[in-house]
Amino acid sequence: MTRRPPTRATPGSTADGTDGSGGTDGSEGADVFANNCAGCHGADGNSGSAADLSDEVPGKSDSELESVILNGVGSMPGLALSAGDVTAVVTYLRATFP
Repeated sequence: MTRRPPTRATPGSTADGTDGSGGTDGSEGADVFANNCAGCHGADGNSGSAADLSDEVPGKSDSELESVILNGVGSMPGLALSAGDVTAVVTYLRATFP
């Protein structure tokens, strides 16, 4: 039997990739954002043609963010994401745009 070295935790996460509160360390949400949001909002969330997320995210509750993501608002279309992906991207948005 081959032994694998222990997994090392990144700062702010546990060795299993979670943040200790049952959520992910944010990497899943970053991937969801990159694949679904960055095309309009920019990779940094504030350099694209869509709303500047550093202005929009702090003033919204998690449920409001979820609604915008799923249903769209203004010229932004709603996205067909799984509940897990929505939760992951909201977690990422909260960490990135406090």
